[in-house]
Amino acid sequence: MTIFRPLGLAAGLFILAAPTFAVPTSDAQDTFDEGLQLLRRGREEEALHKFQTVLAMDLSNDEAYELFKNTEASIWLEMLTAEGDMETVTRRLMSMSKLRRMEQRDDAETIRGLLRSITGDDVSARLMAIRQMSSDHGEYAVQYMLPSLGDQTELDRRVLVMNALTSMGDDVVLPLCAALDTPNAFLRRNVAVTLGYIGDSRAAAYLARLAEGDADAGVKEQAAKALASCGGAANGAEYAFLVMGREYHVASTSVLRPYQYSDVVWSFHGGALSATSVPRYLYSEELAKVSFYNALRTNAASKGAMAGLARVYASEMQKISDQEASGLEVGGEGGQARAGMLAVAAAGSSAIDDALMASIKQGDQMAAIGLCRAVQNGLAVAGDGLVAALRDGDAGLRCEAALALAAQAKGATPSSAVLSALGEAVGRDIVRVAAIIDSNSQRSAAAAAALEAQGMLVNQWGSGAKGLANMYRVPGLDVILIADRLDDLTTDQVITEIKGSDTFADTPIMIMAKNGEAASELYGERTAGILTDGDFSGVAEVLSETLGRDRERADNLSRRASTSLAGLAASGADVSLALPGLMASLGSRPDAVVLPALSAIGACGGQGAAVKLAGVCADDSRSDAVREAAAMACANMFTRGVSGDDALNALHGVVSSDAPLGVRGAAAAALGRLNLDASMRAELLRLVRVNVGE
Repeated sequence: MTIFRPLGLAAGLFILAAPTFAVPTSDAQDTFDEGLQLLRRGREEEALHKFQTVLAMDLSNDEAYELFKNTEASIWLEMLTAEGDMETVTRRLMSMSKLRRMEQRDDAETIRGLLRSITGDDVSARLMAIRQMSSDHGEYAVQYMLPSLGDQTELDRRVLVMNALTSMGDDVVLPLCAALDTPNAFLRRNVAVTLGYIGDSRAAAYLARLAEGDADAGVKEQAAKALASCGGAANGAEYAFLVMGREYHVASTSVLRPYQYSDVVWSFHGGALSATSVPRYLYSEELAKVSFYNALRTNAASKGAMAGLARVYASEMQKISDQEASGLEVGGEGGQARAGMLAVAAAGSSAIDDALMASIKQGDQMAAIGLCRAVQNGLAVAGDGLVAALRDGDAGLRCEAALALAAQAKGATPSSAVLSALGEAVGRDIVRVAAIIDSNSQRSAAAAAALEAQGMLVNQWGSGAKGLANMYRVPGLDVILIADRLDDLTTDQVITEIKGSDTFADTPIMIMAKNGEAASELYGERTAGILTDGDFSGVAEVLSETLGRDRERADNLSRRASTSLAGLAASGADVSLALPGLMASLGSRPDAVVLPALSAIGACGGQGAAVKLAGVCADDSRSDAVREAAAMACANMFTRGVSGDDALNALHGVVSSDAPLGVRGAAAAALGRLNLDASMRAELLRLVRVNVGE
């Protein structure tokens, strides 16, 4: 789905200009001018480096605008029509002026003053007011301009306001689309006409809905005309909403470019537009939610809408959870996550299964994990999606699917794949997760192979836009590798977006570069290192400094897997296929993982396990709780007929030691399950003798 018509250079560069802006630093202006001089001499590679240096100076959006204003339009056109990196850098500089959209504000008094100028007689003042309205207020201005569109008495004012909204372009599309829910047919008609003038295809689904079934014939007619200007909706409104919802969910640049992010989502209630605040990391999901609900409104039986909503709610739930796990403030979003789980359940098992299949197919780990957890919590029944997740997911997703399938086992022994995945998760310590953003597929593959050889899980994206969109769908991302040149965005832009995100602000960024010295000059201060000549050893060095959060995530997943296996064993299921992982957990895992693992080992372990656990019981460096649990696991094994001959001496040593009474008692209980001769049992009783008052 493409949302933009080609813009003229004047519209692309200057329509959002405000009257006053900050002046760029002299270094930035001088370096930019040097680049222009080199470009005029045909030295494009050197000019490109100068422009990249300007971007690396971390200009404000206002300063970037001043560079535009001080440069002839013909030069920008020449740079835009260049191919490769020059075009990418130029578009980045252009977009920075529009990034002022993030600074727009809802200032009723100022907006109303500008609106008076926009509808006044002074043409020059009108133009300046439109520019300032667009750059300083954008989407927030729409709510103050709608009354003029619904006024049937003042034709001239209405036309001027429609013209102003058209000039403001894509900034006002979403609140205008929301305004189509007004019960005022005259206002609906004029909003539809205005959207047709703007020609943004994000409005197509909304216009198609009106064209298909609005109660007012005039609205239907104008909506159909406007729809044609916005690219049409060949398969109808429902399908268009579904496609748009899916594109928003993955934050595709076809519907959401970097400068189009906002901090509010619009709806129409009580005769007026209403703005709901949304954190940036959930913005695309909220827009996806709006689209899917509109698809459901168009067709109450839409399976695609139900699956889409299940996927979005699950994804939001996991994103919020990931924020909390990272130690970031989430405010009221925590409650939203819990409410989202109920919304996932409301979608139904079939929709959840469809959503899970789609998430796995598209590598959407956040949504897939959230959907698996919905089944774990009993909000849906298992389906083919869980089987696919168990088969095709990465290690973390396989465990989440296994936990969901185990929760549905109800006392029966789960499949070998489920048990193996749970055992693997119990024994796993830390798996680091890396992302590679590189348009060079060969270099990206080589980097991935090198990192996987170091034991990391690797996600690869072939463009900057895909990387920025998909990062939020990967839980626990530890390091991001970015190529020094990308096909669609500048490396500087990708770094800026990542550093501007609360979620990834502290995630190490490393640059893969052909020329290490040049890359260090451009990006050195903003990254954790430069990687050259296919040497990726520096990645492990950087990650060695950031173990805390990842260990916590790994321990949490291991604890849940261990608890699941203990529950299965207690219900009579045979969990012996998970024994290798259970035994591996005895090494360095925390007690929260080890304690349920010991319970599961007691139900399925053999003689070798008994010897190992007797050693754990005898180890005075372990906690008393673990030592007692190890002894009781031995007792369970001995009760099942496992030979304790090789474990006897270690347990006997514990009983005769000065270990805490609880540990000695557990060891004695284990020995008591063995077939001891009379003299040995008598000695055991003597060793555990306790006199009242001692």
